[in-house]
This record gives sequence, C-alpha cells and structure tokens, in this order.
Amino acid sequence: KGGVINEGEESSRAFKWCLAELKEYFKKKGYNYDKMWESICDVVIKTLMAVELPMRACWSQALYQEEEGWAARGECGCHRSSCFEMYGFDILVDEAMKSWLLEVNICPSLSSGSPLDKRIKTQLVAD
Repeated sequence: KGGVINEGEESSRAFKWCLAELKEYFKKKGYNYDKMWESICDVVIKTLMAVELPMRACWSQALYQEEEGWAARGECGCHRSSCFEMYGFDILVDEAMKSWLLEVNICPSLSSGSPLDKRIKTQLVAD
C-alpha cells in the first residue's frame, strides 16, 4: 500500500497516505487520529474565516458585472459560471497532534504521479 512503512524506516522516508491507511497506521501505533483530524479541520476553518472578506469581495465583483464579460473577472479569476473553487492546504502535524499551516494553494495540482494520486484525485473530482 502507498503509506506502508517498514519498521525502522519511519524517520528517513516520507509517503503519501490515503486517510484510511493513515487511520489504520495511527490505530496500530496508538496515536489519536481524531485529535489530529480535529486539529487539521480547526486550521482549515480558521484560515478560511481569515480570508472570507477578500473572497467575498472578489466574488461580488464578478457576480455584479456580468455585462463586462471576461473583464468582470476579479484578481482571482472567479466568474458567475464558476460553481466552486478548490484549495490545497499543506499542513504539518507535530508529535502533539497540533496542526501547522504551511501554505494554501489556490490552484492545487490534479495531476497523478502515482496510482494513489490517481485514485484519490479522480474521486475528488467525481465528488
């Protein structure tokens, strides 16, 4: 599986994990998966709250200038025909299960570098 690590190699190798594999790994190691997930959700929610006003302003600019066509797009490129935006959050979780925001990608990659990437990103787009 994508996230399986051989014992003794944990400190020297990094992997991508699907959430089910990560949850199983945490269970085996006795780590608190729910605490980690709550910490990640807290960071994501607080980050989105911090940028709500600029996001709203950008969307309002696009939505109320329909006659302008392509010129109505705000700095972020949103337009009335857009039905969603996707953001990629890069978050580091420390040993205490505290989450630290590294960056937010406004245009996350949907390319598939591995079978795991393909499976996860295909399902994301389908949802």
